[in-house]
Amino acid sequence: MRKPSFRKTLILGAVTGCLLVAAVTTDRVAASAAADRLADRLRCAGGLPSEPSVAFGGFPFLTQVARGRFDGLRVTAAGVPAGRFRVGVEATATGVRLPEGEAVRADSLTATITVGYDLLRESSREPGGAEPSGPAPIPGGPPAGFTGDVTADDAGRLLLSTTRTMLGREVPVTVVAAPEIAGTTLTVRPIEVELPAMGLRLPATRLPGLRAPRVDLPALPTGLTWTGAAAGPDGLRLTVEGAGLVADTRPARAAAGGCGGAA
Repeated sequence: MRKPSFRKTLILGAVTGCLLVAAVTTDRVAASAAADRLADRLRCAGGLPSEPSVAFGGFPFLTQVARGRFDGLRVTAAGVPAGRFRVGVEATATGVRLPEGEAVRADSLTATITVGYDLLRESSREPGGAEPSGPAPIPGGPPAGFTGDVTADDAGRLLLSTTRTMLGREVPVTVVAAPEIAGTTLTVRPIEVELPAMGLRLPATRLPGLRAPRVDLPALPTGLTWTGAAAGPDGLRLTVEGAGLVADTRPARAAAGGCGGAA
């Protein structure tokens, strides 16, 4: 009598397992398909050179669709237009709710905007190669007299290569600077200077003529705030955070009309 009962339990367990696997697979396929559609529309509406990476967080996805609220949404995009340059953007939103009338809502948003060091070098010159006549258009523009490369150290500080005239000769100098944000102003504050040829490392105040460039950052939508800046291996990283966000979807819907529709 025990053997048939054991067989039934085994069969029931196998069927249940298969149903669970099928349900999970269906859920993940639906999430992947939705992410692909959103990525295509973001590429088209944003004029991006390639599709961004889009991923929905939370499980199950289909339950989130049914209630019109997504636990998490992560978007990573390269080549996002920013004036005459393109930057990288990585954003994560939680508690995203489908449009209610003309608004899409999110409980929180964290984004990192990466400005490549090649763009920082370009920003130190006007189009056509002329010397800049005003503040650098890209955040983190170099100190006065900058002529060389921009890199980063392990502490998130900028390393700016330049030269200075000392004792009648040009010597290479590396300026160690900290990118800082206060309100809507980004400051690149020189901290130290290195003189490799002399084996010296001095406070920045010991090198005359250095300045701390200040750049006015663009205004952000209501609820978002510039929160930090740091030098990374791939460029200067500016962070943005916000909570209780409400965004008007009408411009996005108008753009989506030519990007596969708004549905």
